[in-house]
Amino acid sequence: MRPPDSITDGVVALRKLRESDRAVTLSTFADPLVRQWLNMPAKPSDADFDSLLRTIRNGFESGDRYDYCVTELPDDVSLGAVIASRRHRDNWEVAYLARAEGRGRGLMTRAVRLLCDHLLSAEGATCVAFGVDVDNHRARRAYRRAGMTPTVEYLDLDTRGGERVRCVLMTRTA
Repeated sequence: MRPPDSITDGVVALRKLRESDRAVTLSTFADPLVRQWLNMPAKPSDADFDSLLRTIRNGFESGDRYDYCVTELPDDVSLGAVIASRRHRDNWEVAYLARAEGRGRGLMTRAVRLLCDHLLSAEGATCVAFGVDVDNHRARRAYRRAGMTPTVEYLDLDTRGGERVRCVLMTRTA
């Protein structure tokens, strides 16, 4: 099944990344709050954006990864992104990131819920999950509001610093 080019609930729209999103995407990569929780380049460059475009194209073609920009209707300005990566057959991992203008208004919660709904219905997923740092309270609340439940705590290797961090697995099942 080919993933849709866009998904909407009438308030937020998920759409494919475009060349015109280059500047806002690179500034989001450099955002200190985004970099605190996600492994982003220290000094994002055009090469990083070009690599992301290739990753997105390959993911949509293989059906194993869907990256969507999150916009608020009727505007078409990227406020962040939601990403779904197939982990094992019908299990997916969902993540999000938000630039400052997309935070604190429930838009990312709506975007995560919208993508989870799509995966669980149209893609036949049986489980959608994400491991989030236990100290990332904002993300944990967003995932919970999107219908995900904390299931287990575990230690994970932080790829940014090489240290172990406590994470909680948030899941939503069909």
